[in-house]
Amino acid sequence: MLLTYPLGGSFDTVVTFLSGHSGIVDEIAGAAEMPAWFGTSMQTLGLILLVVGAMAWAVSPSARTRERGFYLVSSGFVLAIVGYGFETFQELIQYVFTA
Repeated sequence: MLLTYPLGGSFDTVVTFLSGHSGIVDEIAGAAEMPAWFGTSMQTLGLILLVVGAMAWAVSPSARTRERGFYLVSSGFVLAIVGYGFETFQELIQYVFTA
């Protein structure tokens, strides 16, 4: 049910209240919806970061660059895992926002 209350004033502002559900929950849940290609791009980016990070770690002479390579490998691994299970991950986000 949509209820409107005029407040008056020079601009005749109208405040709208939604009875029952808060509109912000629906907006957040709608913002979490992403297209299917987003999961594929996360998967591809994760695999690229995994390979580049492994190469940086393997050929690095210094400990600092090896650490950066390890960070790239870790980030790539997480992105690849989320990319492969993107539908499940998206359903989990939807459940958290709507439950």
